[in-house]
Amino acid sequence: MLIHNKNQKPVSGFAHPLFLLIFVVVLAVVGFAGYRVVNGGKSKNSATPQSKSTQASIAGLPQVDGAADCSTGKQLFTTALMPADKISTIIPLGNFAPPGHINPTAHMYYNYINAASSKTTMYSPADMIVTRVTLFDNGSATTPFDSYRIDFALCNQVRGYFIHVITINDKLKAAFTQPYDQTQTSDVGAANPDHTYSKSVNIKLKAGEMLGTGGGTPYLPGGVDVGLSDYRNPVPTLANPARWTLDSHYVCSLDYFPAGISTALYAKIGDYNGLRNPGDPKCGEVYPDKPGTAQGVWFEKGVAGPTALGPVEAALTLGSNNFNHSQQVFSMGNDLQKLGLTTGAVYGFTPTGSGQRDRNFAQVTDNQVYCYQTTNLNDSTAPKQAILVQLLDKTTLRVAKLGAACGNSPWQMAASYIDYVR
Repeated sequence: MLIHNKNQKPVSGFAHPLFLLIFVVVLAVVGFAGYRVVNGGKSKNSATPQSKSTQASIAGLPQVDGAADCSTGKQLFTTALMPADKISTIIPLGNFAPPGHINPTAHMYYNYINAASSKTTMYSPADMIVTRVTLFDNGSATTPFDSYRIDFALCNQVRGYFIHVITINDKLKAAFTQPYDQTQTSDVGAANPDHTYSKSVNIKLKAGEMLGTGGGTPYLPGGVDVGLSDYRNPVPTLANPARWTLDSHYVCSLDYFPAGISTALYAKIGDYNGLRNPGDPKCGEVYPDKPGTAQGVWFEKGVAGPTALGPVEAALTLGSNNFNHSQQVFSMGNDLQKLGLTTGAVYGFTPTGSGQRDRNFAQVTDNQVYCYQTTNLNDSTAPKQAILVQLLDKTTLRVAKLGAACGNSPWQMAASYIDYVR
């Protein structure tokens, strides 16, 4: 990492070039950081095949053996993943859970009712092909537990996954045998390492077929992560599309169910403690970038790699609170601790439409220094933080700590800072 001081030359620290390791670690923690285990804290596709040119136009997306190209329309799920009355809340897209989820989370969290005391059965929501099964042993957890990630295809251009499936059906279990395609041991600093085992499969499931179960004891995750990508959609607005490769097509899974099921699921959108109306889009957003402004996803200069998959400590997002769109937030990687900022929580504020204090990120387009008086949105008793932001140019953002309070304008950039790029 490079921490800059106006009066000194840059000081070199450590970088993380091991992207394969990072990939597996991210797989292992994706969703888990956004999930609170129950005792932890507050806590058919009937397709008329399209031209193969549709598939060929999506660079890097392989065909799925046995899958047809997608028909038109969104309602590719035909039945419920689980009954709506088994769901307490659904966390919208774009959740932040530092230090694991710095960027807006691409999947939604379907939280169970009575997760600590009863298992929740999941069913295949469509005729689908399971393409990969991954097992995490979560060895570093206080009470280790096995959980699965199930990757699937509804058709060639719509893919998805479920994470935190605790038991899987016999068909999947029979296919998930050694030798595995990938194995990984990850030392996360705990007494015991985490292990990941992954294998490509091609298993057809029918709509309504039992998929697996989740929850059932206090130490297990209290829900399932549901991610869905639709490669028929155009690439969203991104400041630097090259960083995102195939990660730029995540969509709201609620929109892919029949209307009655979709309506019932939308009524469940809320936070971990109850229902809220976050604003529009109600399903949240994954891609907050507004090029030429301070708003969006940033990567630490000199540390982050060429894609969005990289050291999470080198990431930074300036965007909207997915539970309350009237608030904006700083979701900060741990490298900012070296400036004295407290990370590991979401710090937010109510944006203003003028001036240089708490200015809406999307309206920061010049190179003035802006100050943000932030609070920990998950802990009102935590100390406040005053964060300085300066957009040096359209692709470079400078961030520093001022102290506990902004005080009066004008502000000058602090001597020590970290630069971020698109």
